[in-house]
Amino acid sequence: MSDSIRLLEELSEDIQSRLGALTYEELSELMDRRQIIVDQIEQKASESPLTESEKQCIRAVIGRDMTIQVRINFLRNEAAHWLKKRNQAKAQRSTYETAYTPDAYLMDSRK
Repeated sequence: MSDSIRLLEELSEDIQSRLGALTYEELSELMDRRQIIVDQIEQKASESPLTESEKQCIRAVIGRDMTIQVRINFLRNEAAHWLKKRNQAKAQRSTYETAYTPDAYLMDSRK
């Protein structure tokens, strides 16, 4: 059990130490790895209860999660802003693009 908690602490510290330099993809990959470790800890905790020192270590990791959450929200807002700008540019560009074929002929029938 303590090996998984130690891995969780190390990974969390690694994420926090490089938090400003991580891209969204890198952060997402690290958070996925972190979630696997958390799932392992939950599974082991259901089999045997955690000791008080293990609980304290987990509380310490959770206490430092706020900075990671802030960075994730920043990256998410940045991506949303980029998508909004892209869609606005696409809408502005589409007004100048023709929606018909310029070489087309109009075929009219006689009555």
